Amino acid sequence: MKKNKSYIYIFLILIICISISVFAFVKFSPTPGVGDIPYTWSRGINQNVSTSDTVTLIAQNKTYTIQIKNGNTVYDAMNTLENTKGSNFTFHTKEYSGLGNFIDDINGSKGTPGNYWIYYVNNKEAPIGISKYVLKSGDVISWEQGAF
Repeated sequence: MKKNKSYIYIFLILIICISISVFAFVKFSPTPGVGDIPYTWSRGINQNVSTSDTVTLIAQNKTYTIQIKNGNTVYDAMNTLENTKGSNFTFHTKEYSGLGNFIDDINGSKGTPGNYWIYYVNNKEAPIGISKYVLKSGDVISWEQGAF
């Protein structure tokens, strides 16, 4: 009888652990398509992007065209631009756990408390940090300073 109780306790603990895992997965999984902005929470490959596609970045009334590769994020594209000879583009970021990288300054212009850099993809505010948003060909990334 005592042995059967042990099995029952182990079984109940296993059921509780599985229930908690399922709840956590459902509760904290991203909802694709929120705001009709294509994005991914990982650096997975976006099948809609070929190796020679471009995106447009607009910041401080300057427009840049950036060549992207499969799976490039906004952060990757900005790094490419910063490392392009003659672009005169610089930026600095701060990483927030679970959210990704967010911009501290663009071309030396820092955000101030209450007035931060916010980016938009195709005129819609992006829901995640720049290191998490996977680009697709033709995307237009625009940066504005605004209040949260």
